Amino acid sequence: MNLQQTILWLEQGGGARVLKVSALLLALLGLSVTVAYKQFHGPRTEETLRQADLGRSLASGQGFTSSVNYPQVHAVLEKQGHLFDATERMPEVYHAPGYPLVIAAALAILPEGLRHRLFTDIPDPPTGFGADYLLLVLNGLFLAIAAWQCWLLGRKLFDDRVGLVAAVCLLVSTSIWSHVVAVDGTALAMVLLLGLFQVLVSVDEKLTAGKEPWGGWVLTGVLSGLLFLTDYPLGVLIVVVAVHAIGRKRARAVGVVLVVAALVIAPWLIRNVSVMGSPVALAGQDIALRVNDSTAEPETFRTTMSAETPRLSLNKMGNKVLTALQETLQQNLWAGGGLLLTAFFVTGWIYRFKRDLTNRIRSLGALALALMVIAHGLMNSGEGERVPTAVGAPLIILFGVGFFMVLVSSSPALKAWPGAAALVVILLQGLPLLHDVLEPRRIHFSYWGRPNPRGVLPSRIGP
Repeated sequence: MNLQQTILWLEQGGGARVLKVSALLLALLGLSVTVAYKQFHGPRTEETLRQADLGRSLASGQGFTSSVNYPQVHAVLEKQGHLFDATERMPEVYHAPGYPLVIAAALAILPEGLRHRLFTDIPDPPTGFGADYLLLVLNGLFLAIAAWQCWLLGRKLFDDRVGLVAAVCLLVSTSIWSHVVAVDGTALAMVLLLGLFQVLVSVDEKLTAGKEPWGGWVLTGVLSGLLFLTDYPLGVLIVVVAVHAIGRKRARAVGVVLVVAALVIAPWLIRNVSVMGSPVALAGQDIALRVNDSTAEPETFRTTMSAETPRLSLNKMGNKVLTALQETLQQNLWAGGGLLLTAFFVTGWIYRFKRDLTNRIRSLGALALALMVIAHGLMNSGEGERVPTAVGAPLIILFGVGFFMVLVSSSPALKAWPGAAALVVILLQGLPLLHDVLEPRRIHFSYWGRPNPRGVLPSRIGP
């Protein structure tokens, strides 16, 4: 291609589009790097650190064991006849294995020397601990995948413009980035949730075309099982698949989905039963526990040398669910997808989209959000950082953008300027993130000491 042909390609061919897309991707990449550089200061909670430690154990060939030994685990094992041995690592019994397995896979593909340096090199402030940055890269990668999925889903349900605007809005949402820089695995759950809805869209399209999508039903079962293995309360999303199958008069498909999901999670459940005598091990006690409750404080039970599990209280369980609903309606819902787009998502229910597929998927999305909030409120003790509205934020953003573009197309003043209107929404969505970017760089958590021969993570000091 000579110079003249190149100029023609740039002016009249696909070159201009390639340049625009490249410029957008570079801008988003630059923004992502800047946000990560300014806001990241390591994992925020011990909950995340324990999952990271489990990932390291898996990568080093030590299996599902933890370097954090809790008296409660000792007591339960001794009750089952396993005597305490200070030289043995205790099994991990408090977390779902999904996020740790991803961390383990990332560590396993690294060269051995680099992996060793991640855990032995003590950085000088303000540089953070090397392994923390691996978690940041993982979560940032999952956010990029979620944005790509959001674009694909938007194209299917609406059009190219809605998909693009929704993807960009997701990438500039400060509430989403707060979970990415916390490296808590929320982005992984978002990817699996969007994958589930992508498959549901494909299944619906095939049913409309008169085809029987058995492969799609199998894949929804796999994704439902993976969601459960990522965060136990997310297993409730299998109800969404069942509702869709029954609504489309495919009751037999429910059985297929249940069987496949059971096959996916069975090895982990069997392992837990063999180790602790319970399908979800000691994570099941989170139903009866609640942070800041003096009679049901999770840390108190973990650090007490007793095999006695907390008693279930219907009043406490009801209060947990009601509190979750209250916090969702007052705060989390509006923070998840951003105030503006959440408002469009909520008010959009007064409008019925032209495509039945879009309306069905929107209803399933709302059902998924409601089920996640209830299940999380009931089954989580309050220590976890994965907020249901953050996991479901891509769906809120997508349908919020979809309704906004409907308003633009029906407005005599705005329909001639859809690009400008979309740009305004993106700017308003990204203003809080811009504020965060302009702040000084956060001081990273500090560590002291080096791992002992058993490979225990260095201790953490600092805020």
